[in-house]
Amino acid sequence: MNSGPSVHDVRSYLGATGWECQAEERRDTAVWAYGEDSHVLVPDGDGYADWPRRAREILRMLAEIEGRAVAEVAADVAEPMADVQWYRAPGAMEGGLLETAAALGGLRQVLDAAARAVIAPGGDVRGPEARPVRDLLARVRIDPVRGELLTVRVPSDVSGSLGRRALLLLHGVLLPALSDAVAGAGRSESLEGMEGLVANGLSAELCDGLARFGGADRGEGFEVGVRWARGLPAGRPGQAVAFGRGSGRLLRIAANRLRRTLSRDVVVSGTIGSLFDNGATDRFRVQVHGVVVAEDGSGTRGGLWVRLPDQAAYDQALSAHQSRRPVRAQGPVRFVHGRHELTTAGLTTPADDLPEEG
Repeated sequence: MNSGPSVHDVRSYLGATGWECQAEERRDTAVWAYGEDSHVLVPDGDGYADWPRRAREILRMLAEIEGRAVAEVAADVAEPMADVQWYRAPGAMEGGLLETAAALGGLRQVLDAAARAVIAPGGDVRGPEARPVRDLLARVRIDPVRGELLTVRVPSDVSGSLGRRALLLLHGVLLPALSDAVAGAGRSESLEGMEGLVANGLSAELCDGLARFGGADRGEGFEVGVRWARGLPAGRPGQAVAFGRGSGRLLRIAANRLRRTLSRDVVVSGTIGSLFDNGATDRFRVQVHGVVVAEDGSGTRGGLWVRLPDQAAYDQALSAHQSRRPVRAQGPVRFVHGRHELTTAGLTTPADDLPEEG
């Protein structure tokens, strides 16, 4: 921390964490008390020569009272508009490089899946609509790793921001219910409780991301908590949700089962908006915008990525895209790399569907 926290930030932090401002003033300085034994003096402005030294003393006292690192407390004081999410994961964060890297990947999966569930509940986020998710992840900051603790700061600078909504979904709905469901699955060997949360935004990607915090063998327990930005009250207390030993293994099983559950035949009809082929591992993929009809006959408007079988089908798609001809594709849909993707034997056009003249 270079310039140190402002007087305003310190006062707002004290007021939000249980300190009380005493009535008496001492030469433009207020006395703040925490219980009967802890007192600090805070001036009414930043123009005092000894404020940087006094601020450091206050931060050290707060860190000692809260049992946290000074740098962590200083970050909380200086960032009133960031929600703080933390993961206590001994099996992942105190392991080697591979375990820690896997945990960081899991963190991205969890936040990505939650943000996508907010934008498109029960569906997929594609094209321009995915930009808010990418923008959010680009603004999330990771604190220095301290032992078994991984802490991230999620910007919540306006009411209704995507970061706040994603964390509210996680900590207000999904994580508490998922923890209970995992514990129940461990006793009954049934995953029905987890599968029932899909309607609330649970996905295979979210389960897979959380599973990584169980360590290399996914056998260790872990904990996920949140502290809401004091500058933007969330209307609910911060909380921690614990996942017991073996939760990572069960979450991984649930992720695989959810991927199979989401495999279903649909028909998409419309025009091609995007084409993608990297010439290597991700080939022959197009995005069709139009109407998606499920097996039960229900339909929605939107876009869906379609995986084509070969170069010939991709060339056909390119021609249809250039001429704006409508196309049709049918096949199973699976959740792949954070998106729903239809795999088809090939595209058809309205002319292809006409009966041959006899």
